[in-house]
Amino acid sequence: DNGNLPPWKGDFHHDLNTQLSYWPGYTGNHLDLTASYTNWLWKVKDVNKKWTKNYFGLDGLNVPGVTTISGKEMGGWIQYSMSPTTAAWIAQHFYWQWKYSMDEKFLTGRAAPYFNEVEKYLSGIQINDADKGITLPLSSSPEYHNNSIKAWFSDITNYDLALIRNFYYRGSEIAALNNDKRLLK
Repeated sequence: DNGNLPPWKGDFHHDLNTQLSYWPGYTGNHLDLTASYTNWLWKVKDVNKKWTKNYFGLDGLNVPGVTTISGKEMGGWIQYSMSPTTAAWIAQHFYWQWKYSMDEKFLTGRAAPYFNEVEKYLSGIQINDADKGITLPLSSSPEYHNNSIKAWFSDITNYDLALIRNFYYRGSEIAALNNDKRLLK
């Protein structure tokens, strides 16, 4: 410790920086350790829902890409910190926590409600364009063009599209088990 801030200002970067910390826990059968992340995400979801409403003007749940331990947004490179698809990526953790545990209580009490809130937000931000299909008002791919205006695209990037597709793919399995029609698209 050199007395300075830890890497990335000591925040939670909800990209590979947090993802890679937990991914091995699922396949390594350390679900007691991975639960610390989904428990924390569940704890701060109301803070994240408030941010989603304030920043995107939408109901439901997205997550700032860069947060404090209390779940509040911290800013930074805007395509990270204000990404329209961070929650789609984070929802995977709820899916994996359930899938590797097969814990019915977690499925109905945490995974399904989390997915439903993310879906509410995603259905509000998506644009269904007759020519382009599903797109977003703005799209990006992290670290491409660094922190410049060129980092934003008017067409959906493969990054954002992959996150949305994966979210609905995983969500459809959760929804089918819960007989929930909202995620069955």
